[in-house]
Amino acid sequence: MSALVVAVLLLSWHLLMPSSFHDGYWFWRIDYIKRLENITATVALHELNAPFIQRPFMTFIIKSLEHSFSIWYAYVIAVGLSFFVASFCLLLACKHLNNNYDNENISSWWHLACFALSYTILFAYFVPIYTYDDLWQYAFLLLAVSSYRNTPLRCALWLCIAVIARETTVLTLPSFAIAILLQDERLNRKNFYGAVIAVIIPALFFIGLKYFLPYPDMKGRDKHYLLNFANAASTFESFTSMVWTLGPFIVLGILVWMANRKIIRSQRNLIIAALITLIINTPIVLIATKAREARLFALPLVFIWPIAGAWLKVAAKCVHDNFMRLQKKQRITIIGIGVLIAIAVALLLGAALRGMLGYHDGFRIYAALFFGTSFVAYRLLRMPTADSIKTNKMN
Repeated sequence: MSALVVAVLLLSWHLLMPSSFHDGYWFWRIDYIKRLENITATVALHELNAPFIQRPFMTFIIKSLEHSFSIWYAYVIAVGLSFFVASFCLLLACKHLNNNYDNENISSWWHLACFALSYTILFAYFVPIYTYDDLWQYAFLLLAVSSYRNTPLRCALWLCIAVIARETTVLTLPSFAIAILLQDERLNRKNFYGAVIAVIIPALFFIGLKYFLPYPDMKGRDKHYLLNFANAASTFESFTSMVWTLGPFIVLGILVWMANRKIIRSQRNLIIAALITLIINTPIVLIATKAREARLFALPLVFIWPIAGAWLKVAAKCVHDNFMRLQKKQRITIIGIGVLIAIAVALLLGAALRGMLGYHDGFRIYAALFFGTSFVAYRLLRMPTADSIKTNKMN
């Protein structure tokens, strides 16, 4: 039920905001015919051109629904379905991993909050992120994460399906191998064979797909590097795309490390898997793709989303407890900072509604919330409480 609620909220958000559903405009500033033309062109691009033709899930669903609805409504329904399936698969992965790590019971809302508020999910179908098949890839990768510990063969099968969704799945294979090898304190033969199965089967499947399906022309890929760093504005946009995608989870991990290192140590294999994917994926995105499409940086997060809910709950509890132990003057200071952040966000939102800032409105608001919330949380975790001040005076 919670996955369905989150899917409806995300879909409603995209319908109300200037997303790609409305070609980047507010919905009241574009007529239905132009929306129809835009979505028709988007689907045709993915249906007829390599490498998009190798990623059939989203296009197949849209074309199937088109028999009963117009293509715009078919697109909207397909997007809503992808949000739901990805959210549901996340909860399956969380349930499995929580049992394995003996964590306390974490409400599904904590996990879904981390997922839905991720930069590349909250703005998935906005310009210039241009999500299409990615949510299906996340869903199958999350199912692979849910099964890697006990059933490597099932993990390999989910990875094969994820390869069909997006071929960049192969970049996660070394990470899955390491995660399987590190799941016990000592290396053993069972884990070694499991790692081999989880890598070899999807790799051979990927090679088979490339042999039978039209392979995209890779010429010109190196030019993306020049576009990503063509000038100061392009370099800044490439950098911010990476920071907004990965930054909140890096900051959240640091806050949790400050608050409770035990939970980080207990999840070390997934964290290591995410770091390996980050090291492999990020240079490829910067060199061979359009870095402004921030979703391309999100691949490492499939290892973080299933455990981020526990991180968020721990960080929120520590921040709350520290706030309640502060002296009165310290509380007023923190509340004042919160008010300033709220004013900044309100001004940005007001400018956005008046159409003064263009399609980057939401990104600026997200940045203000990210920096402001991170700063307040850090100060609360580092600020001496009334109890610690009394203790120091007694000493």
